[in-house]
Amino acid sequence: MPAVQHEIRTRRGRVVLDFAYLDKKIAIEADGFRWHSSRQQWDHDRVRANALTMLGWTVLRVTWTHLHDRPDEVIEAIRATLSSKG
Repeated sequence: MPAVQHEIRTRRGRVVLDFAYLDKKIAIEADGFRWHSSRQQWDHDRVRANALTMLGWTVLRVTWTHLHDRPDEVIEAIRATLSSKG
């Protein structure tokens, strides 16, 4: 099971991951349009994802639509990413 609301420290500050497989450094970020729709938030999300990538994390992004309408695709993406990380 993934950790929930796990905090990571980066050079740019604190990042709280929605879900994380800590041993494989896989983060799953649930992006709701309400919280991620402004230009400022969109820019912030890109900087944040890059900071995690520089620390060796793989970031998977999902939306409410993905979770609600296509949960099998979300699960498949998570499983494939977990498998690829050994």
